[in-house]
Amino acid sequence: MLFFVKYAQADSSASTAFVLSSNQSTFSSQEITLDNVTLNVKIADTPDKMEQGLQNSDPLPYTEGMLFIPNAPQVLAMWMPNMKFSLDMIWFDSNGNVLHIEQNVPPCTFADQSTCPIYNRTGQPSQYALEVTAGFVDKYHITMNSKLAMPIPEFGSLAGMIVVISVIGVLGISRKFRF
Repeated sequence: MLFFVKYAQADSSASTAFVLSSNQSTFSSQEITLDNVTLNVKIADTPDKMEQGLQNSDPLPYTEGMLFIPNAPQVLAMWMPNMKFSLDMIWFDSNGNVLHIEQNVPPCTFADQSTCPIYNRTGQPSQYALEVTAGFVDKYHITMNSKLAMPIPEFGSLAGMIVVISVIGVLGISRKFRF
């Protein structure tokens, strides 16, 4: 399966949520670590959010990015129409291992956006794709041996509860939970 990620208008708001003015979708944010670099990333985890991406956003500092998280590993092909700045893009497997890196990807300025280059079109299925401001990969010496790490989801989310309950089940701990 090939999933195209394109971009739509984005305006950032509070530090824990990012509101898109085009349809009022909200991006949550999360801290991740790539090697020894901590980033605050917007999470694009639905088809709509993945489609909206960072289009029309102002350049990000090196401490921020966007993390694309599909429901299951798939080829995440990216393109750059309506972007205001160049990006470095990094694709990861479900264990946080780097699968592919694209550096200094420029915004597409073609009037006919269907002619914009597509990146990672034939790549391996990925569980995550990270977009950061161009130069990040060189500045922090990110390589194919780099590793992505994320905290376990918080208890407040259903996914977090499932992870915690699964861990409790593996440990043989019995306890009732209210949802």
